[in-house]
Amino acid sequence: MRFEVAMMAPDLTARMHFHVPSFDRSPPLRASLVLVCATLLGGCASSSSYLARRWNDAKDICTVTVGLGAGAKARVGPLATGLSWTRDYAGLRGGYFGVFPPKENQSKDVELLVARWEETPSNELIQVRAKDYSSMGASFYGSPYWWTNEERPVYYYYSQIEVAVGAGGSLRVGFNPGELLDFLLGWFGADLYGDERAAPRKTLGSVSCDPVADSK
Repeated sequence: MRFEVAMMAPDLTARMHFHVPSFDRSPPLRASLVLVCATLLGGCASSSSYLARRWNDAKDICTVTVGLGAGAKARVGPLATGLSWTRDYAGLRGGYFGVFPPKENQSKDVELLVARWEETPSNELIQVRAKDYSSMGASFYGSPYWWTNEERPVYYYYSQIEVAVGAGGSLRVGFNPGELLDFLLGWFGADLYGDERAAPRKTLGSVSCDPVADSK
């Protein structure tokens, strides 16, 4: 394409000519622009995925749930004591915020001073990130296992600190310093508890294994 620009000066008229490259006649320019756009879009997608993973790690740090129950219990890692029965119905637990699934996937927590049985809430979003488990124990010590795939240890269980009380309704409040460390290290690419890895599930059949995509 050819453009002509007339410039007026006091006793002079200058005519300037310049050329603008055409996309149709400049394949290298067209290819370069396509490459730049693809790189920018890829970077945006990568940043979105990275921030979503950090957000998932942040939700693992604290536990606040409400439900039904009676009594009281306290737990520091695998050590627990109390006399209580509770069932969580909604809140923040295992990195999931919302209403927990009904019936068989709802949490159960029984503490009988010298014996205990606990089963955390579970749904696809919780399971993909391996944040569901069951634990049983006696004499103040509980041993966890991953109820959908027992081959993987539940390390975050050992750094959880929480209390639960109930008198008809129930409240559970917890803090996990290990998950806080996992969140901080995650900004530098470390995955302390392995909850960013895709995890196959025995009980769900065919399930998406992308915790970021499933959390949207």
